[in-house]
Amino acid sequence: MTLAVHVDDLRKDLVLISLDGAVDAATATQVKEALEPFATRPSVIVVLDFEALTFIDSAGLGTLIATQRHLREVGSELRLTRVPSHVQRLLQITALDQALPIHHSSLDEEE
Repeated sequence: MTLAVHVDDLRKDLVLISLDGAVDAATATQVKEALEPFATRPSVIVVLDFEALTFIDSAGLGTLIATQRHLREVGSELRLTRVPSHVQRLLQITALDQALPIHHSSLDEEE
């Protein structure tokens, strides 16, 4: 499967990362590498735009959870936005919709 990752470092405290394609065992490293520079930046909101995400497996979900943990350690947070219904169902089944904040607008400070 293929994945395109686009990073927009919008402000010191806001990063938008768009994922286009599939996040699986073969591509989860791309997501991790895109997120790593922000895992040590304090007080940043990292927004993952899932609008073009076609698939995510346990490796992808594991990457999200690990990243969220690292971000929280430095006072930052991970948010998901524009989550397709098939991914939303997976997050609900795994109860990760309770752990990973999902927002309607990628640039909302508060929802």
